[in-house]
Amino acid sequence: MHSITAMHLDLAAGGHALIGLFDPDKDAIRPKDLLALRLLARQLSILTRGLQTLPGLDLFAKLTARQREVATLVADGRSNASIAGQLNLTQDTVKKYVSRILAATGCASRTELAIDVRRQSF
Repeated sequence: MHSITAMHLDLAAGGHALIGLFDPDKDAIRPKDLLALRLLARQLSILTRGLQTLPGLDLFAKLTARQREVATLVADGRSNASIAGQLNLTQDTVKKYVSRILAATGCASRTELAIDVRRQSF
């Protein structure tokens, strides 16, 4: 890609979004287009700050107590080996727990899970 432009948006509840435009033509996004995109980003940030978040939405409500425990340890930055040692599990079992937790919460990565756990602190 030769032309890359990204817009940073501030979302409700302290969230952030990044929207990118990519083009193989290095001249695809001209300076006046960039100014328009910056203005659009500012306006979208203002609009999204006012959006209501869903009250009481608990991403972790469907997790078992053990899965919540594993999610908390992941949020603490612990490795699978460390979690396995603390909970007297095998590393393979911890991997399965983490995979199931990611699937149940819709998180795409351990990092996203850690952020969501910190936000909800169950």
